[in-house]
Order: sequence, then C-alpha cells, then structure tokens
Amino acid sequence: MVQTSLICQLLIEMCRSEVPNRPLTYFGFQAVRQTYDTGNFTIAGTPSADGREATLWSLDPNGNVAMTATAKFKL
Repeated sequence: MVQTSLICQLLIEMCRSEVPNRPLTYFGFQAVRQTYDTGNFTIAGTPSADGREATLWSLDPNGNVAMTATAKFKL
C-alpha cells in the first residue's frame, strides 16, 4: 500500500516544481480510496483560471481517483 502522506508530498512537490515563484499557503486533501503498489499510480493537477489555486488528484493503477486536493498559492 502507498501511504497517503507520500501521495500528498508528491502533489505538494509537483506544485513547487510547476509554480516555483508562488509559495503554497494552503494544501487540503481528501483520500477517496487506497492506492496499492501493484502498478504505477498517477498524480496530476490543473490551475484555476486566475492562478490562485490548483485542483490536484491522484489515480490508482486502475485509473480510479484515489485522492483529490486543493492547493492555494501566495500572490
């Protein structure tokens, strides 16, 4: 099983990598299902139109949503 805290950290690091000049001010998540280490899992996200936040998610090896998250950035 892949720990929820690891997936959260990967999502946070993705934000830091993709938006390096905008520090995080908030990160909230909801685990929807367990992710097992039986195959590759995916992390992804999309910024809001104004760039103030991003919607993030992870998919388990079967392509099911395993976690959703919101990141907010300092302007």
